[in-house]
Amino acid sequence: MKDMTGSCQRISGRSAYAASRRLWLRTVVLSASLFAAAIGVNARVSSAQTAPACANYGGWIDVKTGRSIDREGLFGDLVAKTAVVLLGESHTDADHHYWQLHTLAALLGRGGNIVIGFEAFPRRLQPVLDDWVAGKLTDEAFLKASEWRQVWGYDAALYMPLFQFARLNRIPMIALNVERQFVSQVGQHGWGGVPATEREGLSEPAPASPA
Repeated sequence: MKDMTGSCQRISGRSAYAASRRLWLRTVVLSASLFAAAIGVNARVSSAQTAPACANYGGWIDVKTGRSIDREGLFGDLVAKTAVVLLGESHTDADHHYWQLHTLAALLGRGGNIVIGFEAFPRRLQPVLDDWVAGKLTDEAFLKASEWRQVWGYDAALYMPLFQFARLNRIPMIALNVERQFVSQVGQHGWGGVPATEREGLSEPAPASPA
């Protein structure tokens, strides 16, 4: 998927995972607003507003109906359920990162048990993320130990508020990505062409859900 255009870009993005009442924010893989319908959210939908609600800055919409969603009802439902929430960004858009941060804060403030997953980091760097959340690293030491310039490379100032939020609230950060070499291997040889021992623990892809 690609980011929405126009005013809808303010609520577009990439991804996040949650399990057992845990929410994982995944900052890259998908480009989406929040897929309320896909996660079974029963948030109140305004019958008076349909697709044009997307033009409202900071608005939330049901992607199946195009109708606007009541923010309080939405967050309440997400916290109450075992939910998978997809958030995202255009990597260089500061507003998208502010939106991610505000959404996480809203969920945490309503009692959400949150785990934040970042696709910016390959899985081998998990110990570095653990040390960061535990308060063992300075900003500079964290960016160096996580090989930020090599593995991601975008302006770290856009992401640091998210990292600081996680550390301040002792929210686990999870490294979700794989090594670039693995991605290149799949691109060149296909999934079946990469030996199972070199797949970094990833299992066979799940079948696509019905459209």
